[in-house]
Amino acid sequence: MADTKPAPDDVGSWLQGIGLGRHATAFAAEAIDLRSVRDLDEADMIRLGLPYPDRRHLMAETARLQHASTDRQQSEALAGMTAERRLLTVLSIDIVASTSLAHSLDPEDLRHLLQRFQTAVTAAVIRYDGYVAKFVGDGVIAYFGWPRAHEDEAERAVRAARDIFTAVRALARDENVPLRVRAGIATGEVVVGDIVGEHATDDAAVTGVAPSLADRLQAIAEPFEVVIGATTRDLLRGAFALEDLGAVPLKGFSHPVGVWRVIGESVAETRFDAAMSGIGGTFEGREKAMDRLRACWEDAKQGRGQTVVISGEAGIGKSRLISEFRRTLSDEPRYGVRYQCSTHFQNRDLHPVIDRLRRATGLAESDAPALRLAKLQTHLTTVSPEAETHLPLLADLMGLTADGGVATVAMTPLERRRRTVESLIAQVLFIAEQHPVLLVAEDIHWADPSTLDYLSELSGAITDARVMMLVTHRPNIQPSWPGEARVGALELGRIGPDQSRAIARAAGGDGLSEATLASIVARSDGIPLFIEELTKTAAQNERADTATAVPATLYTALVARIDRMGDARRVAQLGAVLGREFSHAALDAMMPGREDMLRRGLQRLEAERVLTRRGSGPTASYAFRHALIHDAAYATLLRRKRKALHARALELLQAAVAPGEAGRLDLLGHHAAE
Repeated sequence: MADTKPAPDDVGSWLQGIGLGRHATAFAAEAIDLRSVRDLDEADMIRLGLPYPDRRHLMAETARLQHASTDRQQSEALAGMTAERRLLTVLSIDIVASTSLAHSLDPEDLRHLLQRFQTAVTAAVIRYDGYVAKFVGDGVIAYFGWPRAHEDEAERAVRAARDIFTAVRALARDENVPLRVRAGIATGEVVVGDIVGEHATDDAAVTGVAPSLADRLQAIAEPFEVVIGATTRDLLRGAFALEDLGAVPLKGFSHPVGVWRVIGESVAETRFDAAMSGIGGTFEGREKAMDRLRACWEDAKQGRGQTVVISGEAGIGKSRLISEFRRTLSDEPRYGVRYQCSTHFQNRDLHPVIDRLRRATGLAESDAPALRLAKLQTHLTTVSPEAETHLPLLADLMGLTADGGVATVAMTPLERRRRTVESLIAQVLFIAEQHPVLLVAEDIHWADPSTLDYLSELSGAITDARVMMLVTHRPNIQPSWPGEARVGALELGRIGPDQSRAIARAAGGDGLSEATLASIVARSDGIPLFIEELTKTAAQNERADTATAVPATLYTALVARIDRMGDARRVAQLGAVLGREFSHAALDAMMPGREDMLRRGLQRLEAERVLTRRGSGPTASYAFRHALIHDAAYATLLRRKRKALHARALELLQAAVAPGEAGRLDLLGHHAAE
């Protein structure tokens, strides 16, 4: 990566330093800082008034800025890490017909082109928090899932590949060369962590099938195509439209491999819709919550607008509850508005609103600017009596003003933002005069600040309107609402064993034994998503009486929670060796001389809801909140490391167990077996 000096603290000084200081006022007016400047795309730069040469210059400089930041972050993430087992998603990017390209260019021009190509690839990978492992000739290998895991690694890899395609097309136009690339993505269990310096530098850095599979998939892709393997497809959970290419023979693989081509974005409105497409299942344990929503809906239909905030941990069933509630209203006349917040667009103002407008207006990437504008205008005539007034504001929001024939709204950025929010609220209130409105905002823990402000203002504006707004979020945020809003809170907890068993039976059919069902119920801890994924894994297992693996569809999300713990992840791993439950004293004995690290780690894990605690101080005991979090923490350790830690635990227990302590003897047997 480029040797880039740290950027100044303010964006104005940074712009001055790269020769673009004349644009500092425009950036300041939009409250763009050094973090958000990295997320600007070309449409944003056009709105800021940058001419074409300045846009190209800014894109190159923001890539270098991102490199410097990512180098620091990855160095911190790698500090103290040892080799681990991981479920890794590997992205392989390669230039098509690179030999012909080399023959047609002067070596110096080719070097310049490859440098720009590598910079573009790196910028896209790190935008989605991936790790650029190595440059191989005219290709690039990147990892998603290490050194930090996220719950959507496969989606990040696909989005990075598509962004690379966009950047390479622009680069080809700039350099006037026939530059084309292709991508392959594969996911699999690997051992990763053999590091030289800050970056993986050779094939020994990752051992496993995923890197070679990604390379083989890339080799069969057409120019500007993304081809993926089966596990990656499963992890995408419907986020993209795919074309099944069937089972394809690949060099080095003994059997044909299932292959899919990424066609485009999913047409589903929400993450839940995408993940559940074509999947059935039973809905259990939410009768009281459903009654509460129904009562609020009846109030809303009478003009007493409601905001219901549904909170709960990942997988608890927030989206499923809303889906089932909407199904009960299928025979009632109503108007639906759905916003889906995304972890990938937290720095993009009103992104859920823009995405919803694109879907509502039927905009396509292939549409000409005039057609896109006409579609937006047609949509506005159905939702507002002041369509002509709202059109410039929303066209500007959607980036249609530059080429679509509507002049950019002449007002300050803050005034434009305020007027845009007022326009959006006015549309909702106008629709409510015609039909009751059910407005859903999903996953606002990922919402950008402008979207949160809009939803807050909307909740205050609908108190006397026929509108019910449903908002979902995870427990780690506390959204604020205006005093005049009518807001109710609905926190979803875990379901009981009987309901868990019913969901497992519905998902697994009659092929699961009672022992397997009991294992699923015990390990899922009343989390509906865990139940369904464990059941699918057990049903696919040839030995239907086992359900011991952590499903790939859950593994990345669980490991992501552990990776966010920093130094506390080491405490979690040691605790996982001791068992689902363990004592402070036992963990202290496993970490001699590390009392401060142990204390901080346990506090962090408890605060982040990874562990629960009974008692206090040295006599306290701890338990993993979920069996699957315990299993995921344990699974990251290499087998040799696990054996050594079990041996240490066995040694400590043998010295502490008194005759007749049957329960402790069972624990001795467990550590001895491991």
